[in-house]
Amino acid sequence: MSRTRYISLMTVVIVVIAIVMEFVMKRFFPSQTSSDYLFIPLFYLLFYTVSAIFLFKKYSPLQFAKVMLIVKGVKMIISLFVLLILSFVMRGEGLGVIVNFIVYFLVLLIPESVGLISLKNRLAVQGK
Repeated sequence: MSRTRYISLMTVVIVVIAIVMEFVMKRFFPSQTSSDYLFIPLFYLLFYTVSAIFLFKKYSPLQFAKVMLIVKGVKMIISLFVLLILSFVMRGEGLGVIVNFIVYFLVLLIPESVGLISLKNRLAVQGK
């Protein structure tokens, strides 16, 4: 999987999730709906674009594993800080922010992992 394809895949997934989440929130939780939730998919889109720059360089499989763990750890730490900041800024909507953030985090974990596993496999084949 190339860098452009990975970023395109993540962009499509983020847009689809944003549309579905907006529909679900308006339909089932109208009191928790806010236009401020659009910052969450924008944060993830920015993060995945920046992380693709680091991950799609030429690494040996061992170096790739180290870089991938660093990127995932940084993602988790930055996500926690952003979640705390958003919850503090949007005090009245704290529960909705937390639920949306966690749903995005967990749902985006699947395509991210698939893309990184295919990249790891491609690096392993090139290394032989």
